Amino acid sequence: MIVRPLAAAIAVGMIPCAASAQDSFEFSFGGRIASDYISDGESLSDGRPVLQGYAEVERGLLFGGIWGSTIDDGENEFELELSLGIRPQLGDLDISLSYARTLYDDSGDCCGEVILFVEQPLSDRISAGTGISYDPGNDEFWLEVLNEYAFDEVWSISGGVSTDFGTDDEEDGNVVTWDLGVTRAFSETFYGDLRYHDSNIGSAKLVVALGFDF
Repeated sequence: MIVRPLAAAIAVGMIPCAASAQDSFEFSFGGRIASDYISDGESLSDGRPVLQGYAEVERGLLFGGIWGSTIDDGENEFELELSLGIRPQLGDLDISLSYARTLYDDSGDCCGEVILFVEQPLSDRISAGTGISYDPGNDEFWLEVLNEYAFDEVWSISGGVSTDFGTDDEEDGNVVTWDLGVTRAFSETFYGDLRYHDSNIGSAKLVVALGFDF
């Protein structure tokens, strides 16, 4: 999928590097605990809770990031994603173009994808985003459309729809997934999220998450 859940983990050791760069670098990190890990309409944690985290460093248009999650797919226990890309801005459009590589603790290097994501504010409270990802190794293509509405600084509702246009080798043809959730900000950094996930290849799932972003 294109947009990873916000999550828990790594990055504290990079903070001194960002500080010594005399504000030339911008550093962010976050983490969360979630009741399940849903990706492409399926659970990657066998319905069990997961810990997830990310860290990112940005300078000018360039950024690099690392994202990780515990999983339970019968073979692996941890998933890691490394990404590198650029974030230009065109008017009101926030654009991200990157390459991400996914690795697992047991099966090793899995795959990589080129990701283009464009986000635009439609009003002070509404934003919309569209993402396209392509995995050349598996010839797999995903399109994702996201929307968010902020009621105020505390409550927001968001959701998305994605499809692989039949490139994921599922017997049912096109895979279509969707989600809808409500987010509650407890402070500037901590939040809670309740989200409904469903697809045409699996049963519906409700995921509860608590997380932070710095």
